[in-house]
Amino acid sequence: MERLLPYYERELASLRESCRELSQRYPSLAGLLAGVGESTGDPSVDTMIQATALLTARVAKRLDDDYPQFTEALLTMIEPDLLRPTVPASIVEIRQDAGDASAKVLPRGTSFHSPVIDGVRLDFSTVYDIHPAVPPLAAATFATDFDVPPSVRLPRDASARISLRWPAMPPDLAGSRLRLFVDGERSFVAALIDALFLHTVAAYVQPDGSGTWLPLDRPPLALAGWDDEDALMAPSAQSTPACRLIKEFFAFPEKFNFVELDLAPFCARTGDAGGMLHLVLGRLPGEAQTIRTLAALGPQHLRPSCAPAVNLSAHAAVPIQLDHHTPDYPLKVSHKRSDAFDIVGVREVRLVDSGTGGAPEVLEPLYTLRHAMAPDSTRYWSMRTVTEPERRHHIAIVDGALHPVGAGKQTVSADLLCSNGAMAAQTIDTRSLCELHDSNGNAEVRFLRRPTRPYYFSSDEGVHWRLVAQLALGSRAITSLGVDELRALLSLYDVARLPSTARLIAGIQDVAFTTVMTWVGSGAHTCLMPGIDIRLTLDTSACAGTGVYVFACLLDRFFGLYTQINVFTRLTVWSSQDEELLTCPPRTARFTLA
Repeated sequence: MERLLPYYERELASLRESCRELSQRYPSLAGLLAGVGESTGDPSVDTMIQATALLTARVAKRLDDDYPQFTEALLTMIEPDLLRPTVPASIVEIRQDAGDASAKVLPRGTSFHSPVIDGVRLDFSTVYDIHPAVPPLAAATFATDFDVPPSVRLPRDASARISLRWPAMPPDLAGSRLRLFVDGERSFVAALIDALFLHTVAAYVQPDGSGTWLPLDRPPLALAGWDDEDALMAPSAQSTPACRLIKEFFAFPEKFNFVELDLAPFCARTGDAGGMLHLVLGRLPGEAQTIRTLAALGPQHLRPSCAPAVNLSAHAAVPIQLDHHTPDYPLKVSHKRSDAFDIVGVREVRLVDSGTGGAPEVLEPLYTLRHAMAPDSTRYWSMRTVTEPERRHHIAIVDGALHPVGAGKQTVSADLLCSNGAMAAQTIDTRSLCELHDSNGNAEVRFLRRPTRPYYFSSDEGVHWRLVAQLALGSRAITSLGVDELRALLSLYDVARLPSTARLIAGIQDVAFTTVMTWVGSGAHTCLMPGIDIRLTLDTSACAGTGVYVFACLLDRFFGLYTQINVFTRLTVWSSQDEELLTCPPRTARFTLA
């Protein structure tokens, strides 16, 4: 009530002033409101004024508190994944002997678990497919002084090369794509990814036992992690990919430290034998420092059989007996250590009427866009989260008019999606041993990173309203964005609030937009299309722990949010020394144009 008191005093003073003005202007109609001092002289009128002041004070305070019930409901409808807490995430390596008859590809969603810790077993699942029996790299080297066969003519600006050697690949992998986790200290990882994608000017394959370098049309590499199927959590249908990617990037940037190697051109040239992939690099920025950093390159820095993993599992909720004494009911995980679980989402809610003995009724979420198609008798569920003094969840069951469901012997059951919250980061480290749920021979599961802690979007300081405004992309043109506004927009998604991410966002020095017309497509399917060229200037030193290429790919997809129908964006990244670093292909929404 202490926080409400200033609002009450302000509303009461305003009402009394309005009463005096009304009585002076219309004495025959409102003469009794004139009053003297703090009272009108009529106890009934005074009581009504004070009660009205209390009601309006509550409304004013709720508006100043950003009215989170409204903004949460609105964001749940237009971007349902945005307010979900980030789940603990890590990088795991799952190895298995190539000769093991049970060795097989482990698809996304493969589950594994930790030993029981304080009465709780922590469950994890993989985010990418894993090939556990892929042979590791035999060698990986970086050199500035190297020999090439006489028949090879290197590009004029060639200054270094990266060579990766593999033994023979299993036949079932010959035409597939292999993901390699770039492991190492953050500045090394950033330098290696930038070298591979910003500075590779030619690629060659050298079969084992041959001195010939066979040229490739283009480097067989791509940066992984950008597709919907690579999301840390399965996205909903109306989720905006760019918003999800930015949130994932700030919460768990290691997810994007995966390089995808196309094995088809490599294996086509090496046959049944192994071979080397030579990547020739052009001029390197900050050449001396970059050379010193990359000189440490070894096979341990490019690991196959790895994937991000998230601490996520399905659980049932404690059944709720509706007694109609409260508007909502506590929602808890059905586990003796329910305090060790954090509810991330609700998968399904069912209402069972034991009085009628009928089949359970599956309830719809309240905040959806399907109310017009539902019959009047449809009942809904709504969940709210209380963060103080501790994080708790409550569920309400209502009809279409927001009235509590009728009386009767009714029970609510729910299927939940849960994580173990901060417990995962506190109990799991790189020495922890885990087991696959479905035992897969002698597979060994190893954590390469300690799981992250969960992060939550705050409703303070107008964050929810700013998210709503940012998602209303049709209300403004992209060309009206200034560098300060761009930094503020990115900061909205920085749920981790780490110094490194703040430094990265501050490294955006300038942004400029130009309206253009250009031909897109190929062959007979070309057309003239309007678009927006975006010139972004970066302080490359601010990207030391992330990499220019990864950050540019993220911003490219972010700007794609702002495209209208038949309009593209094309991002060009420049350094603060006025050097062009990267030009992204034209993009409209989530699609790149040929």
